[in-house]
Amino acid sequence: MTLNILGTIDLLDYDDQLELLHDQLILLKKDQFEPNERIVILHKDVVYFYYNSLTGFTTHNFFTLVRLLDFPLYVFIFLTNFSKYDQAILPFITDQRDRPTVYNTLVNNASYNNIKPLIDQPYHKEIKFHAVCLLGTVRSHRTKLFQFLKLNKIDNIKYSFNDKKSKFLSNTSHADNRSTTLNNTLYSVPHRVNDGWCQFVSNKKFAELDKIKIEPCSSPYINANNFEFYSDFAIDVVVETMFDCPHVFISEKTLRPILLNTPFIMFGPCGTLEYLKTFGIQTFSSIWDESYDLIEDPVDRFLACCKLVEEINQMELREIKELYKKVIPIVEHNRAILINYIDTVFKPLYNNRYV
Repeated sequence: MTLNILGTIDLLDYDDQLELLHDQLILLKKDQFEPNERIVILHKDVVYFYYNSLTGFTTHNFFTLVRLLDFPLYVFIFLTNFSKYDQAILPFITDQRDRPTVYNTLVNNASYNNIKPLIDQPYHKEIKFHAVCLLGTVRSHRTKLFQFLKLNKIDNIKYSFNDKKSKFLSNTSHADNRSTTLNNTLYSVPHRVNDGWCQFVSNKKFAELDKIKIEPCSSPYINANNFEFYSDFAIDVVVETMFDCPHVFISEKTLRPILLNTPFIMFGPCGTLEYLKTFGIQTFSSIWDESYDLIEDPVDRFLACCKLVEEINQMELREIKELYKKVIPIVEHNRAILINYIDTVFKPLYNNRYV
């Protein structure tokens, strides 16, 4: 059956403007939908979730509006980079014959636009430093990692933090003062992911981190305007958008080292490496301990990642170069997998809209 796409809604455009989302849905509403008619929803929940739940508030509000407007659920196709989104929407499905289609994507419209310049870029390594860490804009896990790097004098890993000169910073918006006049939306106080996990930690190591002043920093070895500098680094310490999150969340921060033939250490949600493997991506357990990926407690996972960072920092540069040589087949495989995914899955799925 050939689908007739009636429209596309990017939920990020309406994250704190639910009245506009309501109006957009009304424009797409029909008294009766044909069996082949669909509405594409580009899904992102990046801030607010219920405690101990897979359901984000953006999702809750969307389905509340859909219910108010009496849409059949089957007309919606969700494209999401959240790993368990099919489970997150279960509370809203009352009839298994009427449920939306969910595609879990490795690449979405936002991440593609960020990595597109890297796809055809000729690339080779001339390793001068152990690793790079682009900490991006302020989030609690990035702040703690910045404090860790500075406190422990991790000199062999070059990093930037909240560097306003860099066009490669995350452009995530933080809508903290949301309000809506629509009934039945945002009706209780949510848990803000990424923030609460480290606020009440009694661990002595975290107490030490708080001694470090939080301030923007840049490195002379990191060019704020392009990625040519990246060839100087053997490893990428990836600090994803999400850390304390019920879903794995893949952004351009993870796709960047894959396209640039670089092994990576992952500061991300539990199970991120395992999730990448479902798409054919290989990780680096052959050269270092990746058991941190399956640690559910965010504090313990963070400290395990920091321990690996310390181990990398203490190695000699010649050892780092030898490690890189060992994983060249892996990084070349991963780059090929990602480019093939973009060509054969992402572009057809997004209907070449962002190409």
